[in-house]
Amino acid sequence: MPSLAQQQGLRVMFILIASIVVVALGLQAFHYILYPALLWCLARWFRRPVRTASDRLRVTVITAAHNEAAIIAEKIENLQRLRYPDLQILVVCDGCTDETEAIARRYSAWGVEVLAVPQRQGKANALNLAVQHASGDVIVISDANTICEPDAIGHLVRNFHDPEVGLASGDITTWIERHGPTSSTVARSEGLYWRYEAAIRRWESALGSTVSVIGALLAIRRNLYPGIPADMINDDVFLCLHVLRSGCRVIYEPQARSIRRSSRTMGDDAKRRQRMAAGRHQLLLQPGNWPWASPLAAFFLFSHKFLRLFLPFLMAVALIGNIALFAAGPVPLAFQLTLLGQIGFYALAALGLVGERRKRKWRLPMLAYYVVRGNLGVAEGLVQHLTGQRTVLWQKVDRI
Repeated sequence: MPSLAQQQGLRVMFILIASIVVVALGLQAFHYILYPALLWCLARWFRRPVRTASDRLRVTVITAAHNEAAIIAEKIENLQRLRYPDLQILVVCDGCTDETEAIARRYSAWGVEVLAVPQRQGKANALNLAVQHASGDVIVISDANTICEPDAIGHLVRNFHDPEVGLASGDITTWIERHGPTSSTVARSEGLYWRYEAAIRRWESALGSTVSVIGALLAIRRNLYPGIPADMINDDVFLCLHVLRSGCRVIYEPQARSIRRSSRTMGDDAKRRQRMAAGRHQLLLQPGNWPWASPLAAFFLFSHKFLRLFLPFLMAVALIGNIALFAAGPVPLAFQLTLLGQIGFYALAALGLVGERRKRKWRLPMLAYYVVRGNLGVAEGLVQHLTGQRTVLWQKVDRI
């Protein structure tokens, strides 16, 4: 039988592990559930409206492309169909080795300006180059694999009637949501995720500023464009934080809609999220990048983005700690239920993995798998950041 000292030591150890489990689970619950619920409640009572108007500001749309021969014509024609007068369209071919540049130059007679970078240097360099040739008061960035709705630019630009607004970000949906069933189970899970994210952006924006923007479709005042550092991975996050530090608002505009093709497999999507996570680590682990002058924006950034960097580790700690408590002997019912809930969630994710491989469209298991695989991507992104493996050059993935 353990001595009194040993019993006290075991009790202290139990309390310590139990506290760690509670904190780890609590932070996960706060990030995924309590924070959105808090935003929803506050946005109902403390809204900060944006003064919009249909001002026809001069706009430059920039698309950076690397080896996008398969889709660049569709993208340019989509930009030409946008219902916005006197639109300057700039296409930057970043070290293209296929027919992207040749195809883009076919549209020069219709006013499309094409800039070519002989050797690939990344999106940040391409955007900086394009801004030097831009004539617009507002710079709109739109990715090559994104299709904008006809009124998207007008909906974005109307927010700049409010002098407090420095950046406006649009809405994005996955191809499956607009074009019906496909073979990609990733698209369904990604669509659910984007709707969840859109709700958070809407509530943050209603309270002041969102800290999450869509790099595939965003607009920024030209006089606020800072020039993006050459080693910057996430240009959209960098621009968002710069505008927030300048004291201007960052707005989510749900009416500025665009469609993006989803990753074909969960593995392809994980590569995309690894790179995004490496970019967030690059920015958010440096205190100088935070908008400290706005406590509300800093709180949003901590709750929405910073905590997300540590979710994989919180998930691992919560599960391992809960198992350790259960193995040590009788535990309170609450810890039995949390362990059961975690095992059930990961079992559901495993079923989602099976569903993806068998091309089955099981929504709930696929959603659980999407969350788990995404968080593994975040952990891998941290490894890339710490080991210096990150790069400003996108590794393209297959899309539907």
